[in-house]
Amino acid sequence: MLTFAARRRDLTWAVALEYATVLWLAAGISLLIPAASASRAPMTAGLGIDAFAGILASSAALRALHAADRDGRRRALGLVLAALAAAAGGVLLPGAAVLDAGLGHAGLGPTRGWAIASAVVMLLLALGKARFGRRLANTALTADGRLAVVHALVALGVVLASTGSLRAWWWVAAALGCVCCLWTGLGTARDLRRT
Repeated sequence: MLTFAARRRDLTWAVALEYATVLWLAAGISLLIPAASASRAPMTAGLGIDAFAGILASSAALRALHAADRDGRRRALGLVLAALAAAAGGVLLPGAAVLDAGLGHAGLGPTRGWAIASAVVMLLLALGKARFGRRLANTALTADGRLAVVHALVALGVVLASTGSLRAWWWVAAALGCVCCLWTGLGTARDLRRT
């Protein structure tokens, strides 16, 4: 059982992690939207949609951290599930666009560095969210941590799939994202039933 001071400290750290996530992803979106438009790379647009989903999930987790009642926490967890659906769309729609156009993977263009950094940053944020989610018994924060792992793995998959001889494997990023979204969705739905 956490003391009042320890709970307050953990809550402060959890809120800081969520704001850091929102700031990081907002900066990424400001880079990804013009880059996707200029390079016409569908997977870059997919990373932007995934970043938007991460902002939605972080907003829901912030709401859950400040919710005083069970219903408020359940609504916030439902919003995390909606963000997960948006992340799945961010993975599937660009893959479908690439297939429809018959282009193969169009590459990342200037966003490659951001995607690599984002994979590292989001994994670190996910570790913190998992830790404080468990300590605070906050299922929305834990679920948002899972979504941060999805974002990191999708970014890493897109980077790998756009690398030299692996370009023919561009679909791996979409497949990895779908598997991760399914894993996260099942865990979040389980948490929603328990809450």
